[in-house]
This record gives sequence, structure tokens and C-alpha cells, in this order.
Amino acid sequence: MNRESYSAGVKAYLCRKTAYEVGLGKTPPDSMVKKCDKCCALAFFYGVTLFSRRLSRETMTLSIDNEELLEICTYIMIHHFLAKPDVRQTERGGKVKFEVSFGRDLVGHELSYMLDDEEKDFSFACVCERCPEFFVRGAFLSAGTLSDPSLDYRVEFLLKDMSGARALSDFLGEAFSPKTVKRKSDFVVYVKGNERTEELCTAMGAQKAALDIITASIEKQTMNELNRSCNCEAANMRKTVNASVQLRLAIQKLRDEGRFDMLPDDLKETALLREQHPDASLSELSRMTEGALTRSGINHRLKKIIELAEE
Repeated sequence: MNRESYSAGVKAYLCRKTAYEVGLGKTPPDSMVKKCDKCCALAFFYGVTLFSRRLSRETMTLSIDNEELLEICTYIMIHHFLAKPDVRQTERGGKVKFEVSFGRDLVGHELSYMLDDEEKDFSFACVCERCPEFFVRGAFLSAGTLSDPSLDYRVEFLLKDMSGARALSDFLGEAFSPKTVKRKSDFVVYVKGNERTEELCTAMGAQKAALDIITASIEKQTMNELNRSCNCEAANMRKTVNASVQLRLAIQKLRDEGRFDMLPDDLKETALLREQHPDASLSELSRMTEGALTRSGINHRLKKIIELAEE
């Protein structure tokens, strides 16, 4: 699954959740979802507005490509701003978009001022402790994408101006360590890494996505540990095979040169034991001596046989 399709699924859930919380939807997407206060609905609307709007002298126009998000925004406009939004549907390159226009004064002089100000500060949009969740969620639904956690851990916000990118980065703060990069004519604020991405998803109410990230992280960690274990086991096996081959060649060389029968009895005994049990481990060979030799003692004798063959 690519980033766009995974993001689309997360956004669909967040739209259903937000619709119920602001009073539009009648059925919650899950049992944990509760109605929100008016300030949270406005914080959500501001999050959408700040990243999808176009200003003129008298009006503000939102560009929205998600019909569910359109319904939520128009509902908030009508019920909280007493606005009568003008909705137009457009299509470009086979993609449907909606433009929602309304009187600029309806969102209040403070928001209009903040939209025009080059040194933006988004803290004004948050009144209660839940408002930041709704503000970031609105920003994500308007301008964000989330990578499929099976591929990457990354949330991006695509913005049109540097001042907005800087303000969003400041709003997210040190807790998420956001970075900003320019991509063509746009600015991208992004959060990466499994822990920070999971925490950001939790912070904007996308708990299912957060759980997907945790699950993917555990699976990747398990696979990495399994690969390391397999690689270590394979390395040990190669080492054992190489040592076995080296020993057999050493014993054969000693026989060919007539020196095998001249070996000390303890070395000859160990060589014969190894020949009789070529696949046994050193610990197994030690047990075959009924405790007379330790594992390290067996290993020492085998190394001595190789050294003598190389003389």
C-alpha cells in the first residue's frame, strides 16, 4: 500500500470521527469517540482554513478535495459562524475539488489578521486542552500525508509559504522535532521516526494508525533480530565446517607423511574420536570422554593436531 492510499484510509476515519464529534454525524466510528466543545470544532476549522485557503479583500475560499471534509467544514460554518457558504465543484486532471467561499469577516478579525501576518502564531486557535488535537487534525486533513508504516514512519504537511511552515513547526514543538524542507515551490514540514510519528498520530486522534505503527515497528524489530540470529548461526556453522575440513585435511596429511602414528597418544585418541564423530560438537565430544576432557581441552588438542600438520 502506498502513502496516498494509506493516508486516504486514515483520513476517512478521521473525517467520520470529526463529523460525530462536532455534531454532524449520528453514529460514532468507535465507542471511545465523544462529542467535542465548540472551541474544538473551531480549532479544527482553523486547522483546515490555515492550510487550504485563498484570500481576497472580502472573501475567503477553501480548496478541499475530500467531500467528507467539505461537509464538516460547511457544517461548522453554518452552525458556528452562521455563514452561508458558496460551494463550487471543479475538476482538473480527473480529480474533483471543491471550492468553498464565505465572507472573510465571519471567521473574525483576529484570524484574518493572523492569516495576513508574516510572523504567524497558531496558538490563538486553541482554547482548551483538546483544541491542539483538533487543530493538528484539521491541518493534516487539509495538507497532510502519512506513510504506510510497513514502508516508512513519516508524516508530511505540504504548505505554500515559509511563514506558515515555520509557524506549524513551532506549534508542533520539540515534542515531535519537525523538520522543514523546500520541495519545488512548496514547503514540507515533516515528522519522522516510529516513536514521533506514532505520538503525532495519537495526538491528532488517529489511534488506529498509531497502533499500526507500533505493530509494524515490533514486526520489523523481530525480523531484524531473527536475521541477526540467522546470520550469526550461519557464521558459526561456516566456522565449524571450515574447522572440520581443516582438521580432516591435517589428519590426512599426517597419515600421508607417516607421522600420524608418531603423535602422542592423547592427540591420536582425540583425532580418532573426531574422525568417528565428524558432526559432533565439541561439547558432545567432551561428553564422549566421560568427563576426562573439557570442551576447551578437546579444542586445544584439535588445534595442536593442525599445528603439527603445518610444520
